[in-house]
Amino acid sequence: MPRGGGFGASIRRWGWAPLAACVALAPAPASGQAPVLDAFVAPQAGWSEFRRLVVGGQAGLRLVGGLEVAGEGLLFFPDEASATERGVHVDRNAWQLNAHLLYSFDRTRRLIVYAGPGASWARNTRSVVVDGVRSRLELTGWAATVLFGARWPRPYGEPFAEWRTELTRESQWVVTAGVRLALPGG
Repeated sequence: MPRGGGFGASIRRWGWAPLAACVALAPAPASGQAPVLDAFVAPQAGWSEFRRLVVGGQAGLRLVGGLEVAGEGLLFFPDEASATERGVHVDRNAWQLNAHLLYSFDRTRRLIVYAGPGASWARNTRSVVVDGVRSRLELTGWAATVLFGARWPRPYGEPFAEWRTELTRESQWVVTAGVRLALPGG
């Protein structure tokens, strides 16, 4: 008998990790002043073209002249309702690690627009059990990416929304939103 999987099991297994890491690293609010976000963490959630719900987190560092680097981990929760045949069980999971070099176009505005190239390393596993016989496919690899985003600086964080797409592989797009939180000492 195959193990129960699906969306609920994936959330219970992995969904808490990015949020817990960002909350643990979040700074205490300063005395009424907006922090300068030299280094940041950001919990995020979103939607993917092929894999549906996605949760994750970012960590980044501002460099000079509007440039920043950001690392990101995304965990996808695919829609598994398509396997409705009796005796068929589908278990899919996917995750990505991304690195981006971003440029903020005008940091003096209320809404800061940014964009940049990146790289993605992804793992996608599909396992199908039909009448007790298991078949498994695992795909891993690198892809070039491009990211566009906007953030709204606020005193205790920066809400943001981002759109990214792969330039190779499956060319899937992902939309995420979250809040950047300054790291202590930033």
